Amino acid sequence: MKQLPSATFPLLSLAFSAFSASVVAQEISVEGAFQPAPTETESEVSLIYPRPRLLELSMTMPRLSPAENRRIADRRIGGKLRIGIHRAIPNHMSGNLANRLSWRSYSNGIVSYMRVASPGASSIRFSAKLELPANSQIVFYQIEDDGTAKVIHSVSTNTKPRVEDLHWSPDAFGDTIGVEIRLKRREDIANLHLELLNVAHRYAPFGLDDNLAPALTCSNHLDAQCGLDDGSIDEVTSKSTLLLAFEESGGSYVCTGVLMNVEDGEDVFIPYVLTAGHCISTDDSASSVVGYWSYQSSTCGGSATSSDLTAILGGAELLATTVSPDMTLLQLRARAPTGSFLSGWTTIEVGSGLTAFSAHHADGGHQKYYSGTTENDVTLEACDDEDDCFTIFNAVPISIEVGASEGGTSGSGVRLYLAGSTESVLVGTHAASNEECEDNVGYFSQFRYFYPHIETWFDPDGPVTPPIPLDDHGDTKDEATAVDSGSSTQGTIGSSDDVDYFMIQVPEEGLIAAYTTGSLDTVGRLHNEDGSIDVSDDDAGTGSNFSLDVVVPAGTYYIEVEGFDGATGDYVLHVVFEALDDHGDSAGTATYVSSSSRSWTYSTPGAIEVSNDVDVFELELFLDSVVTVFTEGDTDTSGSVQDFSGFEYMSSDDESENNSNFRMSGSLLKGRYYIHVEGNIDESSEEDSVYELKIEVEPN
Repeated sequence: MKQLPSATFPLLSLAFSAFSASVVAQEISVEGAFQPAPTETESEVSLIYPRPRLLELSMTMPRLSPAENRRIADRRIGGKLRIGIHRAIPNHMSGNLANRLSWRSYSNGIVSYMRVASPGASSIRFSAKLELPANSQIVFYQIEDDGTAKVIHSVSTNTKPRVEDLHWSPDAFGDTIGVEIRLKRREDIANLHLELLNVAHRYAPFGLDDNLAPALTCSNHLDAQCGLDDGSIDEVTSKSTLLLAFEESGGSYVCTGVLMNVEDGEDVFIPYVLTAGHCISTDDSASSVVGYWSYQSSTCGGSATSSDLTAILGGAELLATTVSPDMTLLQLRARAPTGSFLSGWTTIEVGSGLTAFSAHHADGGHQKYYSGTTENDVTLEACDDEDDCFTIFNAVPISIEVGASEGGTSGSGVRLYLAGSTESVLVGTHAASNEECEDNVGYFSQFRYFYPHIETWFDPDGPVTPPIPLDDHGDTKDEATAVDSGSSTQGTIGSSDDVDYFMIQVPEEGLIAAYTTGSLDTVGRLHNEDGSIDVSDDDAGTGSNFSLDVVVPAGTYYIEVEGFDGATGDYVLHVVFEALDDHGDSAGTATYVSSSSRSWTYSTPGAIEVSNDVDVFELELFLDSVVTVFTEGDTDTSGSVQDFSGFEYMSSDDESENNSNFRMSGSLLKGRYYIHVEGNIDESSEEDSVYELKIEVEPN
């Protein structure tokens, strides 16, 4: 997560804050504790058939499409670090696979195998709808270089079945993951449901492979092992730090997290993990978490990974998350690894001139560390590489003097030494940086402002202080929170005079729909800078929520939200912009095309209004068919046929040297497809570039 460059977005420039929270935690300090050894050791699991290749139901994903390759090339390095993309399951492998598996008997029941591959992936996992009958087991394995199968994780049921609408497999290193399913009786197949949802294709190296070096931008990072050797950081700092890998919004990401110490009773250690709110903020993302503990070099400056490295599988529960402070509290479903430290923490206010430091996983690689000097706290607008921005109040800058921070550092614990103590304590989590290497400045959210939100877990026997929200969105146009079309933004009206401002920039004429949901009685207003557009509403939405639909020209617009007659409470602001376009620009807004006839043709006019306009048509085939798609007219067009995930089946630019219309033809299986039409236009002309789209369908 980067600091927003004020030269680019002056309305969201970094500003020093005079704000102070209404309620913060009393000053509490808790020292760390060593994690005791587990009382029980899990028995090692081996495959029933050590070489199951001939028994497997095999699914190999198609080659990466041009759209997928563009996503990979457009690597995001700010905030949570993207390391992979999600790929849609091909039609022929959709639905419940239970009856497509081949079953064999063994001494305790029946067993079957499945293999999923995404060629070229550095690691792979998949999500699935999973229903396991009682007394069954699912075992995941990866394929080693010598072709043997190595078990990486297993899940068992006892007397009760296991039902999950979203189950994430563990990570398998390489481009293939295997699954072994063991059932007690052949009749149990009727109670098994295994439906693949998508495949996570990891393209960036991280994790257990010493031969894959991370692609760090900065060259002045320092190995955590070096810091341990020379005393720059203590063992608590390193051994409480985790690399967190997780899934979100169609991609795989990594951030850093910290194991936290909580007084839960004698020899009771609940694996609470603190990380950044902009990293993990949903139940689905939390459930996909894999933690990597002691992922660091075995020697200072070495490339080999420590033999203590442990993968913590099974996901996590999301307990609490806030935008400001930028923090999330998770509870791992598995216990903390043997040898780990549970970090001490304090709720003191962090002033300027203190030495602070952090262990972190920049670029998802071996653990690094940085240290520097704190400065006075500020109100910070932070943005990721996709320019999704939010406000962090009371963020503390650190002028980093040793080491550096970059993508993947987010969520790492920022620490310091209390007077008279030889053990460091956590005071916050890394939220953003200015993305410089030599003059690196990091910003962290203070733990003292998050504690009231999690007191019920950290001090269950103490008084629970209802957290009073910070002013999450600015009260003026200059402090407005930037939002995009399709966004849903949580907000709180904390006092009778609180007004939340939001800003949206629209590139062309279209319809802005802005409305709130929730129990708060809201009043909304949409206006532009010069006041030529100024529209308000009270109760046009559901319940007592406002709802506005306004046709506007291109420009910058502001949305104000306040409580009716001084009301306070929470709400969610939804903003949607739709260009005045003849055909939608995405699969979700595509123009629908189909026919029940065996042979049919379709024709429709279209127009490319602006240079980035894409007209999308949803084509539904009820039979396997030969499909020919082309355009006619004076506009220079190009076209492609894709599925919903962006996998490309056909594409064409020019029909011939003398004809700039596209033409493409090919065989397609019955199903749903999306035709994308683009064009080269003269934007200086006041006229749209028109074309006629033709579709001809003949059954195979």
